[in-house]
Amino acid sequence: MPVGSTIELYTTILGWILYDAIWGILAYTGLVLVPFIITIVNVVIDTRDSAQEISAKGLIRILETRIYIMIGVVMFAAQPLINVNPSKTTYTQYRCGVTASKSLTKTMTELAYGDSKSTLDKSTGTFGVMLDGRTPRAPIWWYLTTKLNHAIAQTARQELPCQADLRTMGAGLSKLNIADKALKDELKDFYKDCWQPAANQFARERLPETELPAKFKDGAIYDDITWPGSEFFINRAGYYDTLRATKAVPAFPYSPSRDSVKFPEPPLGVEMGGFPTCHEWWLGYASDGVSFDSDKGLRERLLTYIKNDALPDDSEDSTGAWWKFWAEDKFATTADADDALIKTTLNAESEDIQLELTNGATDYGGMTGSTVDQFQRGMRSLIGGAGLLIGGVKKAVEVEMVRQVAPMVQSMVLLIFTVGLPLFLAMGSFSLKTMMALTLLQFSIIFWAFLFALAAWLDNFLLSGLWSGADKNANMLMDTLMPNTSGVGTQILAISWVTWMLYTLAPLAFTYCLGIVGVRAGDQVAAIVNRESGNVGNASGGGVDLAKKVITKAKG
Repeated sequence: MPVGSTIELYTTILGWILYDAIWGILAYTGLVLVPFIITIVNVVIDTRDSAQEISAKGLIRILETRIYIMIGVVMFAAQPLINVNPSKTTYTQYRCGVTASKSLTKTMTELAYGDSKSTLDKSTGTFGVMLDGRTPRAPIWWYLTTKLNHAIAQTARQELPCQADLRTMGAGLSKLNIADKALKDELKDFYKDCWQPAANQFARERLPETELPAKFKDGAIYDDITWPGSEFFINRAGYYDTLRATKAVPAFPYSPSRDSVKFPEPPLGVEMGGFPTCHEWWLGYASDGVSFDSDKGLRERLLTYIKNDALPDDSEDSTGAWWKFWAEDKFATTADADDALIKTTLNAESEDIQLELTNGATDYGGMTGSTVDQFQRGMRSLIGGAGLLIGGVKKAVEVEMVRQVAPMVQSMVLLIFTVGLPLFLAMGSFSLKTMMALTLLQFSIIFWAFLFALAAWLDNFLLSGLWSGADKNANMLMDTLMPNTSGVGTQILAISWVTWMLYTLAPLAFTYCLGIVGVRAGDQVAAIVNRESGNVGNASGGGVDLAKKVITKAKG
């Protein structure tokens, strides 16, 4: 039996196990006969209250029609007859990925119960104990409709064009972290010894707009200096070229000509780290270009760690693969892309690397007025261009969470629907009307899988279209503090709200509309059956009267 998601591989089996058990309770206790009794009583009462006179034979024929229909519903839509073999329960997964040649490709993978490539496979043993050698069974009707409904939904999903999954990429980037404790501690030291003193010095000096380079005018400077790799701090004399580490950095060997002012030269044979300037510490070489060795720089070591350990690209649709595909065309240079990746990682680590810029204000002359506001505003918006593209870290995680939860909710609703089927049919007196309404309800729930896939596709489509009009040479450190009030952020926030509504309201609206259609279709079927039953009863009664008249005339 096909299913619509990985979790359904297990909830489907559980659902039919419980269906079989509940039907067994109804059958063994005789409760399954109650609807038949109620139907017989209702038909008798209706015929007695009818304006038309119906003979005994007509009544019997009406009862026969109703009972035959109920028996048919029981045999085909209630009584479990077809085995649902767990080993043959499969889920066909369609995914878009990017190949080594930077082209999009759609892959199809068939996952099976017990081999879903997920942690859910660990529950297979539990299900084996629960089954205890039994095989779940399903009624013929629901077995066929389930296969047909899933086939329709999966075919519709397959027809969606392939595109880059920017939402998944953004959510993955927002979860980046530096697990290497030594590297994280060194990063904190760099913040304390280099970036914070440089930021406080900038606030104290309050450089006029005319002294700033052209690229840093009109407030652009506050986007640049909100991260430790600030181009202004690196290139401006009196900042990173003079500030230096206050304690030894293991990545840099001790240099007597440079470090003797900080610490006496160690005895011969004793190895200790050096005290590089902040320029050398970040880039790996001094501001005058001497002793070039970028591999020792904190920037290069951070970048190597992120790419190799924190951002793997082991599959075609992983966060790392999507980042490479997206960043190659969206940044002016490779260095810009690498800086954006580091910024995004530092933003994800912001809770662990908290800096209060007002600390030490007395030592650096104080920070007051609009400068403090600009700094704090910049620090709160510390995020790379990729984070901005999907509406900021928090919004990226929220939308991605809805995307991950949606199939789980669908599988649980289907589970409840399957478990409740015997009760729904019995309470509906095993009528065609009830069966028709439940059939369309099942189709609507299964079709949610396509609606979810469509929502994800539209989300990425809108995000991609939004970026296509952006300036590729723009500073990747954009403002996301108040996305609802200015610029691109407003559009991103709108896209996120639309996506949320597509995931939540669209399936409910679809089920509601299809439910109305199902009820009306059931009413029409019931009306046809009732009309035909009445015709049979009337014809039978008229035939009896005619026979009596003929017999009377013969006797005369």
